[in-house]
Amino acid sequence: MIEPGDEHVARTKRLWREAARLGDLVMLPNVRSGTPLSGLLPSAGLWRAPDKASPAPFVVRDEYADRAAYQASLSSSMRRRMRRAWAKLPKDSIFTLEAHDNGVGLIDWMLAGKRRWLAGRGLDSNWIGRPDYREFLAALAAQPHDPAGAVLFSLKVDGKLIAAKLATIDPSRLEIQMDVYDPAWSAAAPGRLLTEYCLQWAFDRGLDFDFRLGEESYKLDWAPHSCDVVTWYIATGWRGLPVVARRRAVLWSWQLKALLRRLIRRGRGT
Repeated sequence: MIEPGDEHVARTKRLWREAARLGDLVMLPNVRSGTPLSGLLPSAGLWRAPDKASPAPFVVRDEYADRAAYQASLSSSMRRRMRRAWAKLPKDSIFTLEAHDNGVGLIDWMLAGKRRWLAGRGLDSNWIGRPDYREFLAALAAQPHDPAGAVLFSLKVDGKLIAAKLATIDPSRLEIQMDVYDPAWSAAAPGRLLTEYCLQWAFDRGLDFDFRLGEESYKLDWAPHSCDVVTWYIATGWRGLPVVARRRAVLWSWQLKALLRRLIRRGRGT
C-alpha cells in the first residue's frame, strides 16, 4: 500500500475492495489526508462516519543541515521561552538528561503521574491503571531499539526525576508516545526542556521527529509541519449500519456541544 509508483492508487483500490468483502464494518484509525486511501473513503461502503480531522505535527530531519540550523528556524519567542525555562532551574544543581534502553521504574513513575493528572481534572481512562497496560509498556521499553523499538528519556535535577518521555523509533523517525512531568516544577517547563533533548537525540541519529496527534501549542511551537488524520467508521454490510449510525450520533452531539459553547462565549462577550 505504501510503495510509491504509478500503481499506488490502483493497488489501494483493489485492497479496499477485497478487504470490504470480509465483514460488515471497517474502522480505520488515523488515515492521513492526501493519500490514495483517504481519497476513496468518502464514497466507500454503504455509510460512513468520519471523525473530525486531527493535526499530527512533525519535524523532517533532512530539511536542516544540523540541529543548530533547526534551532535557528524556531521563532524568537520560542527561543526566549527556552532560555527562561533553563534560567528557572536551580543554578547550583546538577541536571541530568538521559536516554534509557530499559526502565520499569520510569514506566511506573509515568503511569502514576498520568493517574494524578486525570484525577485532578475529574477524568478517566480506559487503560491507565490497568495491569496489562503497564505490563505492555514495560515489555515495550525493555526491547532493544536498534534500529527500531522503544526508548525512555528522563530529566533529573540533583537526582530527582522531574520529567520523562516514552518514545518509539523506527529506521526513519522517533515518535513521542507518552510524556509526564512533575507539576511542582511546571514553572521551569521541564517537558519543553526534555523535548529539546529528545530532538537533539533524534537529529544526531538522522531521525524525523513525530509529535503524534494533537494541536497543543507546545507541539506546534516545535514542529514546522502538520498533516491531518481522520478516523473512519464504514459500514460495508448491513450489520455495520447500526454502529455507523451510533457513531454519527456521537459526532453530531460533539458538534452541537461545540456550537453551544461558541454561542455561549459569544453571548458573554456581548
